[in-house]
Amino acid sequence: MNQFSAASEMKSFSAQNDHDSSACLAAAIEYHERLPLHITDEESTIKLEIIQEPQQTRVCGFQLADRRPIHPPPIIKLHGVDPSEAGPFIMFASLYSADRQSNMSFTSKSGSPVIYTPIQGEGTFNVAVTDGYSKSMILMGQLICLGELLNDTENNPGIFFIYNDLAVRSSGLFRLKFALYKMHAMRGSTPPIAVAFSSVFQVYSPKEFPGVTETTELSKCFARQGVNIRMKYALDSL
Repeated sequence: MNQFSAASEMKSFSAQNDHDSSACLAAAIEYHERLPLHITDEESTIKLEIIQEPQQTRVCGFQLADRRPIHPPPIIKLHGVDPSEAGPFIMFASLYSADRQSNMSFTSKSGSPVIYTPIQGEGTFNVAVTDGYSKSMILMGQLICLGELLNDTENNPGIFFIYNDLAVRSSGLFRLKFALYKMHAMRGSTPPIAVAFSSVFQVYSPKEFPGVTETTELSKCFARQGVNIRMKYALDSL
């Protein structure tokens, strides 16, 4: 049983089925998206910089074999933290409309992705995935990312968050929103300590998709350091 205590103030969520991690993630994202930034004096120097912006992708399907990652993979650099302190930080990705007004990560057409059932006398909720959970997801892939200590193309060390398998199930123009949290501080109603929106990128229909973009030097650099990044060509040929 997984528990995600950051989902609501004085309430914890426990999922009790085969999709418990996804359910807890959905609950956490749904709740935290409503919270304003809250930055302490200690965290006032923390900033996010998107050093590799998403550009385009093709609409993906439900199956893993039909996953079409966004190209190039979004890469976010964390500023204001010693590079040796990557461990405490976690990042959430969500899909937004081009005007930044609407969270598009899930669609309501298939109903609510999760059901919250209060546990009497405990102030907690059970989280159950609905039948429409997988069908409601628009943003696919690993939405949670941990920071990695890597060297950039100038051989400068830093903490980087790399989203190498995000895919989108609907065509159109979108942005990605990246929200940063401290893992040990995620209890109660914990707002993000930093947020960044990507540039607008396009998701094409299969017939209109112009093809995968060229692999960037930054992607090559991180791939050589062991990061699992999909390349247009084999790494040996780069």
